[in-house]
Amino acid sequence: MITIDELKVQLADYAKAVKDLEEALAIEASRKRVQELEQEAVDAWSRVRALEQELQSLREERDALRKQQAMVADALLDARAYAGRLREESLAREEDARAQLRCALDRDLAELSGYRNKISALRLALQSALEGFDRRSEELERQAEVLASASPSGLLTLLPVDGGKADAG
Repeated sequence: MITIDELKVQLADYAKAVKDLEEALAIEASRKRVQELEQEAVDAWSRVRALEQELQSLREERDALRKQQAMVADALLDARAYAGRLREESLAREEDARAQLRCALDRDLAELSGYRNKISALRLALQSALEGFDRRSEELERQAEVLASASPSGLLTLLPVDGGKADAG
């Protein structure tokens, strides 16, 4: 039989072995946890690098978009300035065209006024000539009436126009 002291010695050896085993298991668990944490750190650093690359890509894209935005803004300003110049040129041409049209219209109106004056003068001349013809025809009609009433109608004979030479031949 085993005495209590012997049993205590044997159990003390087992306790030490159990304690060593517990420490070994704890160390192994710690190693696993350290490996897991190291893997998580590697994954995190990989993710950080990926995010930094994505950030850099986004910054480059932003810078390119800013350059395009600046180019668009410059193009809009240039277009507005060009439109303003075209508008000014158009207004100047329009004013020139109006001035030329006014000159042509004034010239045509003056010409029409001249034609109107000539027509009025011609109308007066024609009216005067017709009135003169009318007076002369009335005068001739009166003379014809006077002659017709003064001449004997039966005594009138036709005289030869060639002075009688037609009968001789």
